[in-house]
Amino acid sequence: MHTRCRYGLRSSVGEYKIAEEAHIKAIQIDEKSVEACGHLAQFSFVAGELEHARVHPKFLHSNATSHKWAFGAIAELLDNAVDEVNNGATFVKVDRVYSKIDNSPSLLFLDDGGGMDPDGMRKCMSLCYSTKKTNNTIGQYGNGFKTSTMQLGADVIVFSRACRNGRATQSVGLLSYTFLRKTGQDDVIVPMIDFDISKHWSEPILYGTQEDWSTNLKTILEWSPFNSKDDLIQQFEDIGPHGKKIVIYNLWLNDEGVYELNFDEDDEDIKLIDETAHLSKLSRKAADKQSHISYRLLHSLRAYASMLYLRKFKNFKIILRGKPVEQYIISDDLKYPEVVIYKPQVSSTKQDRLEMIIDTWIQLQDVPSPSKIEKLIIGWRPKI
Repeated sequence: MHTRCRYGLRSSVGEYKIAEEAHIKAIQIDEKSVEACGHLAQFSFVAGELEHARVHPKFLHSNATSHKWAFGAIAELLDNAVDEVNNGATFVKVDRVYSKIDNSPSLLFLDDGGGMDPDGMRKCMSLCYSTKKTNNTIGQYGNGFKTSTMQLGADVIVFSRACRNGRATQSVGLLSYTFLRKTGQDDVIVPMIDFDISKHWSEPILYGTQEDWSTNLKTILEWSPFNSKDDLIQQFEDIGPHGKKIVIYNLWLNDEGVYELNFDEDDEDIKLIDETAHLSKLSRKAADKQSHISYRLLHSLRAYASMLYLRKFKNFKIILRGKPVEQYIISDDLKYPEVVIYKPQVSSTKQDRLEMIIDTWIQLQDVPSPSKIEKLIIGWRPKI
């Protein structure tokens, strides 16, 4: 299991208890939201209609605001790739690519996991649906893909190859807020096309009529960065026999009309433009202090991705702009260990079994001492 580092400052065990109770309530609310949303996000397979989830397009935009930070949205997509380690994934690539239509930058995610078959693609593109039911995966509620992609850009196109039960398929799905808004749609239409490639050539898979399939293809070509069927099919060449490719385009701009993601400052990194501008105004002394990774993770995706997971991968790499990310295990760089026993008040019969030992550390090494020392709780383990 690859646990993401959910680090945060807690000055006492009491605060940790309050945070835990709030987290449990949040999970309960999230589960109820998922259940309610599941009734909304049902796909239609009616002949003569594009396959779509019956949710108003404005929900996509408001739903994306659950991410307040671009790197948090990127982390969701990295989590999806890391989950594919269970299906043999060895890498996820994150890079900038350019649209062939207007030469604008797009954000690319490519992994060699198990990929999605046509049914999996539809579940991925629907809202609040998840097939992840084990503790070995990070995402559980099936909403992260939609919220993260819509937070980064207005549109996303997904390519996937998979082999299930001896049948090899490839699928394309388009979730385009631009298309929905400009065509005045009142529910979320997600055009998708699928191919059976088991016999070494592409044969369309029809869920309705041939006309329905052609309408989906036409919509994808009109509203995606790929304006021909050949160009669309060519996108599968760098996926291999299985895996997925995500291209987020029409990236969002900040209030000054500049892309929120800065690809130009560092050829091996992706920066947050607003944070980078803030750092440029700091004094030399303040800049030296904030050169530590604990500060750089706020504006450098390479720094953030390096310490995103609590354990090192064995056979998996995050490759950012052509260069593997060297993992940074935060617990290796902390000092002054302290162990605090915490007993959550659940029930008298189960209290002993739920007793936890919380490892805490005070202050990162090589970082100037803060005016008020806080305890950094980076995780817990059950009492043995």
